[in-house]
Amino acid sequence: MPGGLASPRKGKMHKYSGQVENDGIKEGLLMCCVKLADKKTNISSAIATLKSSLAYFILPDFGLLGDLLGIGFLTPEHFADVRSERTVYDRNAALLDLMTTEDQCDKFLKSLQRTGQQRVVNFITQNGGQKHNDVLT
Repeated sequence: MPGGLASPRKGKMHKYSGQVENDGIKEGLLMCCVKLADKKTNISSAIATLKSSLAYFILPDFGLLGDLLGIGFLTPEHFADVRSERTVYDRNAALLDLMTTEDQCDKFLKSLQRTGQQRVVNFITQNGGQKHNDVLT
């Protein structure tokens, strides 16, 4: 390729990084672009996959539900339904059941960040730690 860049189709694919090595040049740009294009799909599927784990450590009662109501993620009826659940786990499960669109997933992540729950955002975006574990193994 012009400019000394190796073609992503030639060379050896690294097992864990998804990068192609050709004549000592590593190229992850193609893989990175593919991952960015699928980010929203990955987030919604990660939330669905991690739902039972997430229900244990989201803190819904310290601003999250109010923020979700304020941004239109929750209707007043949904807010009341979620708040009426007896346990935190049940409130979280009810909240996670309401997520059906990619836009809702984005709003949910932003609301988690605004309410100081970055650890939950990290857990979701790293697919429960699997992305980190895949790199380490």
